[in-house]
Amino acid sequence: MPRAGLDRATVIAATSLINGMRAEAAIGGPDPAPLHAVVSEAPSAPRFGGTMTQAADSPNRTNAASGLRFLTELIGWTATPWALHRVDWAVATTALVLLIGLPAVVGTPGDRPFDPPVAIPGAAMLLLVLLEVAAAAVAPWFAWPTWAAVVATALAATSVVLEQPRWRWLSLH
Repeated sequence: MPRAGLDRATVIAATSLINGMRAEAAIGGPDPAPLHAVVSEAPSAPRFGGTMTQAADSPNRTNAASGLRFLTELIGWTATPWALHRVDWAVATTALVLLIGLPAVVGTPGDRPFDPPVAIPGAAMLLLVLLEVAAAAVAPWFAWPTWAAVVATALAATSVVLEQPRWRWLSLH
């Protein structure tokens, strides 16, 4: 009788698979891996550019600096096209693609939990990070009320201070 919401066909297919692996092992075929080994090999995060590698000395971990960096990037992604749309919608779209798309495609190996599709030196990644921070600090002054621009600039400045270990790491890689 099926348990835990599994239908009869799923139970029969799983049983057949397990019995087939046992039969293959009995006739000298490959030894089936225990279920816990198969489950432990499952990726814990998406693999976009390759294997899950993060340098042991990389300070880019999930912490306050990472969260504040994301918030700073989000401000830049929002305020920059908002400010630039007054110039031209194509300029605003290009800025958005540059601010979001470029860091998503390129990166320094070991800086993130996955290898980037296109590897670049740490110094180049540092320039992209500085572009993001500058966008988050400057664009709100042209797009948002003064109080919001002050808050955004303060968050960007705090991010710069907290990101110093990562920036030093990037400058060496």
